[in-house]
Amino acid sequence: MSTPSGSIEKADFEAIFGTSDESIFDDFDENKDGLMSESEWGSYIEALTGQKGPAILDEAMPYWERRARYRLDEKEKYSELESKVARVTEIAIAERKEREEAKKELEEAHSRLNQDEAKVRLD
Repeated sequence: MSTPSGSIEKADFEAIFGTSDESIFDDFDENKDGLMSESEWGSYIEALTGQKGPAILDEAMPYWERRARYRLDEKEKYSELESKVARVTEIAIAERKEREEAKKELEEAHSRLNQDEAKVRLD
């Protein structure tokens, strides 16, 4: 979904800053449009710091940017790990299937051998 410049969707906000039962996002999304605008963001920062004005944004932004980068890095690492786990799971399933097929073939060969031995005894 396209968002107005300077706005962030709730899902993106929570992906970066986390979630809670009582979402901070909902408290500061004043117009309840599902987006946090720049002015709503300013209100959020002011509530956190008790300070007002653009200067606080200049001080707070580097922290939030680092936090956002960290969360995105963690999300990428988790996604990478998920992919690797899925691949290993696929390999394990394939190997298990191969072992089961090999076991079945051995059991069938053993059964044929027993049948052949039984025929030899009858002759």
